[in-house]
Amino acid sequence: MIWTLTMNPALDVAFTVPELKIHSKLRCKKVRTTPGGGGINCSRAIVNLGGESAALFCSGGDVDGSMEHRLKALGVKTVRVNIEGDTRLSLLVNPEEEEGEYRFILPGPELSEKEWRSALEKLEKVLEKDVLLMASGSLPPGVPEDFYARVAAVANRRGARLFLDGPSAAVRKALAEEQLFAIKPNAKEWGRIRDCGTSRRNLIEEAETAVRKERRVEIILLSLGSEGAVCVTRDGSEYMESPPVDLVDTTGAGDSMFGAFALAIDRGKPLKEAARYAVAAGAATVERYGSELCTAEGVDKMLDKMRAQNK
Repeated sequence: MIWTLTMNPALDVAFTVPELKIHSKLRCKKVRTTPGGGGINCSRAIVNLGGESAALFCSGGDVDGSMEHRLKALGVKTVRVNIEGDTRLSLLVNPEEEEGEYRFILPGPELSEKEWRSALEKLEKVLEKDVLLMASGSLPPGVPEDFYARVAAVANRRGARLFLDGPSAAVRKALAEEQLFAIKPNAKEWGRIRDCGTSRRNLIEEAETAVRKERRVEIILLSLGSEGAVCVTRDGSEYMESPPVDLVDTTGAGDSMFGAFALAIDRGKPLKEAARYAVAAGAATVERYGSELCTAEGVDKMLDKMRAQNK
């Protein structure tokens, strides 16, 4: 079973409106409400693809019970860290007269030191040797920048393998202070982490340096968005081209990619195959509405497209 950690979860509310117009009542349609946030999305993707996942997350306020209930209904096991503040909402708005979506992301509740330390204590209890832990998503107000470095320290003490995807400053701190198993930055994030710009050549060179010379992380799955991804390991680098898609919504695509990557590794798949599976999962997600994520059928369809374009 793969564990995930989400410090700043959200209840994602997706809907369509005829248009975005000020000083008007906008009647909403196609309303979908789903639990979200980085780690939670990874858990949902893993379960969608036939894996098992447990989500450890902070939650409080009126949304609290709804978050846990919805996750359990989706087949995700839960461990909750109770907080005083209200779990945030995120709004995903699709105007019918435009292509694409508007995403309104709230900052989340401020956590006390006692609350964020409670998350670390619960991690210490649930992690075991060789377990995969995915720590993903933003850090809410009140949580220190070195929090993910602290998570890495817990994982290393317990012998777990940490997959990390978070804010650039927090990932940079974790890389500087602890040994990591895998990270999944996108091009902009990796450019900020390494201060190297966003040209593909520079990004890949910096990833290879981090993995093979500095040896602070074993695997970097560098997301290139619609162009696919590059998987950098001690043994080499593999570019995976994304298949053509009918773009509907990008929400959760990166989390689906990361969740699928971890699941494939947990199943013992070779890294090249795991990276291909990850890219297919991200591509399958962008064809779905709102915060719906990839399905096994959708991923298989994308894998077929990838095989066809590589012939």
